[in-house]
Amino acid sequence: YCFASVRRAESLFNHWKFQNSPVLQNFSDIDSVFNAFMSCASQTGIDGFIQRLPTAGSFPEIETLFQKISSSSCWKQGAFSIFTDGLYACLLAHWHVHFLRPERTMIIDSELFSRDKQNVLKAVSFFVGGDSIDVMRCHREVCHHRQNSRLAVGQVFPGAELSDKMRDRVQRFYSPHNRQLWSLLASFRRNGHVVLGFDNEWS
Repeated sequence: YCFASVRRAESLFNHWKFQNSPVLQNFSDIDSVFNAFMSCASQTGIDGFIQRLPTAGSFPEIETLFQKISSSSCWKQGAFSIFTDGLYACLLAHWHVHFLRPERTMIIDSELFSRDKQNVLKAVSFFVGGDSIDVMRCHREVCHHRQNSRLAVGQVFPGAELSDKMRDRVQRFYSPHNRQLWSLLASFRRNGHVVLGFDNEWS
């Protein structure tokens, strides 16, 4: 899932670039954002906490590290969320400590939703009480929203990507965090949370 983390970072960078977001005003490309983030993490000392995250053995331990990391100026700088938002295990543990109850939680693989919206929406409908969602209407509205969000004639969506060297570096950055994510998702599933997708990682 390192590839998904990288794709998400590139997608968010391009989205903000398309919107001329002020958070990118000091950055010429996505490589420079990651370099600045890692430099900030080193200068503020949170790089050590980030490195410890994948070896944290419990939700409270992950949450303690999350509190230290999220209170730093690096975490609060908008452009760096291109990469900090990809620390899914850290965020999942935070939500687990404060918000998530097994009987009220469904975790959905967004790539599964992209491939099979209708069946995912049916599963969501069943989870929240059966007939409370008109699945076909929701499916149509999702498609309608995506159609309306397409670019106007003449607009070109940015296609910025990480350089090959930087892509390898970012994938290595995410790799231990995403291994921890699969472990947490397996734990969620064992403890009664409904987890849709991520099936390639359960073997």
